[in-house]
Amino acid sequence: LNLGSSIEFTGGVSFEQVLNCYRDSDVLVLASQTESWGKSITEAMAFGLVCIGSKRGLMPWMLGEGRGYVVEPRDESALQSALVEIVSDPDRYRRVSRRAAAWSQQYSLDDMNVQLRRCLEGT
Repeated sequence: LNLGSSIEFTGGVSFEQVLNCYRDSDVLVLASQTESWGKSITEAMAFGLVCIGSKRGLMPWMLGEGRGYVVEPRDESALQSALVEIVSDPDRYRRVSRRAAAWSQQYSLDDMNVQLRRCLEGT
């Protein structure tokens, strides 16, 4: 996709650097083989990033209803398609970003455990 100059793989960083990355970014990809809550997805959504997550754990629910994109783990073609869709349709990007930010506002670090328990218990 010739995106090399636009992508940065940071590895582990401090919390302050994480916040700076969220502020300076447009998209977050959490392409993991196993995942439960995906806290980084929720944080990124709060910053209005459009997120792509693996179809694992609560990711389909979190990113559902037009709040982001879900792909199968290791499905490079699906990940590529999602990225192409994001960069090729600015209006859709803005809609997804707004939905993501609005949804994430109902979750804070203080009550994340309570909400996660409710989701897992189906209450």
